[in-house]
Amino acid sequence: MDGSTGFRPAGSLDIRTALLPYRGPWTERQAGHLLRRAGFGGSRDDVARLVAMGMDHAVDRLLDLSPAAGLPQQPDGPLAWQQPMARRATYLAMAGWWLDRMLTSPCPLQEKMALFYHGHFTSAVFQKGIRPLEMIDQINLYRRMALGNVKDLTHQVFRDPAMMRYLDTVSSSAQHPNENFARELMELFTMGHGNGYTEDDVRESARAFTGYTLQGGRFADRGTFIVVPRRHDDGPKTFLGRTGRWNGDDIIDIIYEQAATPRFLASKLLQYFLYWDPEPELVDAYAQVLKRNDWHVSAFMSTLLRSRLFYSDRAYRALVKSPVEFVIGALQMIKRTTLPEPAPLVAAMTRMGQTLFLPPNVAGWPGGAAWINSATMLARQNFADAVAMTPMISDPTEYVPGIGDGDPHALAGSIVDLVVQGDASPDQRARIAAYLAGADDAAGRSGLNEENRQQRVRGAVYLAMATPAYQLA
Repeated sequence: MDGSTGFRPAGSLDIRTALLPYRGPWTERQAGHLLRRAGFGGSRDDVARLVAMGMDHAVDRLLDLSPAAGLPQQPDGPLAWQQPMARRATYLAMAGWWLDRMLTSPCPLQEKMALFYHGHFTSAVFQKGIRPLEMIDQINLYRRMALGNVKDLTHQVFRDPAMMRYLDTVSSSAQHPNENFARELMELFTMGHGNGYTEDDVRESARAFTGYTLQGGRFADRGTFIVVPRRHDDGPKTFLGRTGRWNGDDIIDIIYEQAATPRFLASKLLQYFLYWDPEPELVDAYAQVLKRNDWHVSAFMSTLLRSRLFYSDRAYRALVKSPVEFVIGALQMIKRTTLPEPAPLVAAMTRMGQTLFLPPNVAGWPGGAAWINSATMLARQNFADAVAMTPMISDPTEYVPGIGDGDPHALAGSIVDLVVQGDASPDQRARIAAYLAGADDAAGRSGLNEENRQQRVRGAVYLAMATPAYQLA
């Protein structure tokens, strides 16, 4: 690599320079990378705006969540608990609401962080009696605390009605403590599997989370957190080497004093926003960033998004887009300002392996290379085809620069720049240019003309979206 990034190949990472601010070129390539990671992508105009700002101001803008303050906090219309036959309509209203926020919010990092937490502090609507509005409230909690104090968020999560139902604290009592939340709190949410706790710690923690339940009947829109003292085990508990009459808040405070906690959280954030297998020394460095800044994710993200390593070849297009990222990024690229009918979007994402509000288990979605297999790749290609080729979804005259250019090679270059910021091989560029020129036209018509131009441009956009680079964030 050149000196502008300060980065060397994996295996020789220099921590002293990896976290230093990036001061290299700032072009559509770097700005597009930032927008994909700190959001879902964007149109060529969105990328150009970040280029004009410069790196530091672009990161400042993405970290500023204040423009989203006035957006609706729940879908239009009632979302009360409904009978099974009405669940699909309710679910589509929920999915449409959040997908629309992702597509149109002026604060994409807020929605991206909410999506991260949705896969980290996981719950699933309709399971174990979770009401739709409880699930909406959970997403709004993640949105409100998106860049805030993750320790404070953990305190709020154990009081969250959807989480309480999903991991059974709602029914846990001194006589019958349920270990589900206590176990996942350490294993999946804060410390990581086997990182310094024992089965005795799980049992003692479970005792501390007894007596917390929800008020509100079976047909209420949402439950309300309450404490029932007679159901709480107030006896002494020994947890992670400390003995006291601990309650749930005490347990979380003790967990956040453990060395494993900042490392586990830093690793999860780096895997989601940087690359899948962060080096141990990098995890240690970002764990210290979290601790030094009192667990505020804003400081973590500010350091990461400005760092040399973030803009290095090691990090560039190093993550596979999740289905949500793939769908929302495609719609933003074609300048959609309103969400299409949500049902086909939900169906497409499900075929790609991700259904919002319905993760496969308490560990969330596995992510990474697990997003890609023969079935999900076919689903991605089918969705790309629908986006590029369906007139009711997109109009290439609105989002393809240079669409009137008669030179297939120049137009192919514009499309490659639009879709993948130039990240296509010579062979891929040649294939797109040949398609535009009509090389596969059985009728033998040559060249671009007014009759065939729009259809060929649509097909060329699809070919660019089908390249390996487009599958990567």
